[in-house]
Amino acid sequence: MKLPEGDRSILATFTSWNVAEKAIQDLKQSGFDVVQLDRVTRYGHNENAAYNDPVRGQAATLSGLTQLSGDEFAAGNAGPLIAADPAASGMSGEMIDEQGVLLTAVVSTDQVEEAVRIIKQHGGRV
Repeated sequence: MKLPEGDRSILATFTSWNVAEKAIQDLKQSGFDVVQLDRVTRYGHNENAAYNDPVRGQAATLSGLTQLSGDEFAAGNAGPLIAADPAASGMSGEMIDEQGVLLTAVVSTDQVEEAVRIIKQHGGRV
């Protein structure tokens, strides 16, 4: 996609879908209209991954919680491989901070700093 002259795209990552949604609300309240969220993971995901909530008893898979993937991999026999990932097994060293939520915003060049400030205020990485 080619942006119109004078516009810039901002890509930011978050660890939490809910936090990224709050960033989008603040961006929209500040007049930024072209913003969207997507999931980006090593293993893919299903569209209902936002509802993979262990507190409510809705955690379908361990990989859904640790790698933001969905239960569609269990049907394809990839479940054991995903479960062996150090992020799921805990057999690695330090915890890796998975930035699996991608916020994309299109802003005018003179508004880049304000948009980046709002995103970082919510913990996003730009």
